[in-house]
This record gives sequence, C-alpha cells and structure tokens, in this order.
Amino acid sequence: MKETGGETLHDSADARQKDNALTQHLFHVSLSRLIYQFLAHTLDIKRGKLTDKLVREGILSVSDKQAIKKYKKTADKVMSLLMALKQNSASEFNRFLKTLYEMGQKSVADTVHQAVHSVGLQEENPLQYYICGKTAYLRLHASCVLFASKLVAATF
Repeated sequence: MKETGGETLHDSADARQKDNALTQHLFHVSLSRLIYQFLAHTLDIKRGKLTDKLVREGILSVSDKQAIKKYKKTADKVMSLLMALKQNSASEFNRFLKTLYEMGQKSVADTVHQAVHSVGLQEENPLQYYICGKTAYLRLHASCVLFASKLVAATF
C-alpha cells in the first residue's frame, strides 16, 4: 500500500469506514430520540382505547396496561406506553404503527413509518435505541465509547 505520512491508504480507508459506522450508530440514536419525542407529543392514548386494542393485538401485556393505567396524567401514561413498547421486537413495533393507523392516528403512524424506512431501521424497533435520563445518557456515552473501541480493536 502507498504510504501517506506514516499511514497506508488501507489504514486510512479503515479509519473512514469505522468513523462512518460510529456516525451511523449515533445518527440512529438521535433519530430514535426524535421518534420517541414525536410519539410522546402526538400520540393520543385515549383515542379508541388504544391500550385495550394493543393488548388485544398482543402488542402490550395486561401488566403493561395496568402499569399505564396507574398514572393519572395523560403524558405519564404515554411515557409508560413508550417504555413498554421499547421492549418489543421490530415486528411488534410495526404492528403498533399499523394499530395507530387503524385507530385514526394515520399521520402519526405515517410519519414514524417514513422516518424509520428512510434510514433503513425497518428491521429494528427504533425505541430500543432511545434511553432517557442522566444515568441513561451516561450509559449511552459508555456504549458509544465501547462501540468505538471495538472498531479500533478490530483494526489490530
């Protein structure tokens, strides 16, 4: 390989590839945060008894529904729902979007669907990337450092 200041072109290409992988990982985390916040502010949990329908569809468990119902404020109920959905598979998340569509929340479902598909996350539950709170931020930072160190270690 051609040397360029002590670094081969191969090394430079590897570094760019690793940088791109880390950038993509961080982008997915950011997009997931955006989707989470979008759902938190636009989801109408009361419309058509959404939680009942999600239990009937097997997307939420009865215990998830009970945990959601214990909250008095709608915003807290939505956050509890999103945290429960975070545990679901990509397939269940897609069924959740389909349920929203069927229950008259078409614009919400379409917006999330388009965002997920535009970046190739349709085979994943985007909520699984999102974590909230200070402790979660520290875990995210640690996960990014670990991800970057694995990329570097793969070089050697």
